[in-house]
Amino acid sequence: MDAMRHVRGNGFWEEGWRDVNDALHFQQRREGEADRVALIALERELRPRTSDDHFEAFVLGEPWRHWHPSGRDKSSTRCVGLLARAVGKRLVREGANIGPYLARVTSRSGQNSAAGFAFGLALAVGDLDELWRQAYRALEAHPSGERNPAVFDGLLQGARRRDPDWVSAKLDSVVKDTLLGPHLVELQTAVPLDETAVARFSSALAEGTIAPDRFALLMMGGVTQPISGPALAGLLRQLFAKEGGALPALQVLHMRMYGDRSDGRDVDDALIKLGRDLLADPIIYTEKITRQDHGIDVIAKVVLRGKGGEEAAGRVSRAMLAAAREMPHSFPDVGQICATLMRLHPRVVLEEIVAESDNDRLIGRFFGDWRRNDDDFEPGEVTIDSEVLFDWVREDPTERAAKLAHFIPYSTKHPDGASLDWAPMAMELLALSPDPVAVLRTYEHRFFTGGGSGPLSLRFVRRRPLLSAMADHEDAAVRAWAVEASERLEANIVRWDERDAADNSLFE
Repeated sequence: MDAMRHVRGNGFWEEGWRDVNDALHFQQRREGEADRVALIALERELRPRTSDDHFEAFVLGEPWRHWHPSGRDKSSTRCVGLLARAVGKRLVREGANIGPYLARVTSRSGQNSAAGFAFGLALAVGDLDELWRQAYRALEAHPSGERNPAVFDGLLQGARRRDPDWVSAKLDSVVKDTLLGPHLVELQTAVPLDETAVARFSSALAEGTIAPDRFALLMMGGVTQPISGPALAGLLRQLFAKEGGALPALQVLHMRMYGDRSDGRDVDDALIKLGRDLLADPIIYTEKITRQDHGIDVIAKVVLRGKGGEEAAGRVSRAMLAAAREMPHSFPDVGQICATLMRLHPRVVLEEIVAESDNDRLIGRFFGDWRRNDDDFEPGEVTIDSEVLFDWVREDPTERAAKLAHFIPYSTKHPDGASLDWAPMAMELLALSPDPVAVLRTYEHRFFTGGGSGPLSLRFVRRRPLLSAMADHEDAAVRAWAVEASERLEANIVRWDERDAADNSLFE
């Protein structure tokens, strides 16, 4: 503390004062109140005092961890947004030249409270048009990569309290403005959105003044809730059609549907139709978009229900097939929507995906990836309607039983936890197949897959009970397979034990 007093100088030392604020904010109450009392005294000495100091601390400074002088737990930090607003009001009332302040605050410099400051200016200034012109000139003077348009966000919020018509006129002018036009989305969200705002967005998209990815800002904080379903659907269709617009359109629709459901509102029919159309576009199932798997699934859970849901599920399935043809060896992870499709419309999945595709990665998604996770690791959660599944198999058991054997869960953990039993679904598929040995060979080919702990040979050891269960099967061909498969399994156990022993000896 003495060292800080020694080096502080004569002016306001923002970094030192913030360090003391941090110490007070994080310090736990403990024995030795004298230390805290001394720290509070140092904070008071280092506080900003002049208007310039306050601008430095509350407008340009980071907006968090400002210790509150009351010291109470419920108000342990200052509300920096209100303080920044107060600085703006004070400068106007003091008759200060706000030009130099605008020059500094319109330059991008990390997290700050520029919007709150401009809010205060707009509340106190006499001439809003002159304030707008000054802010515009200040922003324009900076290089393009160093501009901070948040000032106009706060200016519009403050001006709206005085003259909503003035704010509307300014937003209209922004649509074709080369400097502010690219920031229309964030400026428009400074005030509640309405049909007029949607018209502005549509014009800006048509003019090309806004990059499509900027519309992702509309997914934040429920800002689209005041917009009617048809109006929002029209805007998002326009956005989706633009290059680079598919992802933000999907994100905004996801959050609108999530908000409607959370608030207990019905999702508008126009948004449901939009969701069905978006999910039926193969672009949704490309690598870049499928990172939004949760959002895609939220939309699917809404739009694949009710009247027209089955037809929509068919369109979605065909879109997945089209995407899979473009990337047969790297179909992305869309497990959540696949699980939803399988749960809501299993027959559609079987007809449109399983019957029509030879892409194992795609089909496996609908079965929770049991092909990879059929051992110690729990499989992805998926609900399979076995009644629908096996009714479908009965229509063409020769072809369909053999294909499904690659994907259904064929094993389940034995109560002892050390071995595996046949899964009921696997046994039922076996009973339906005209060629049970072909199904069993497929199961056997999967013995090596899956995850587990310990030596690799344990994957085969755990499967010994599966073969033992077939040793006395009523079908002679099955019994013969069990004998041959047991020999192969034991050979694998020996082979992997020998390989592990050789690896261990090399390591030693």
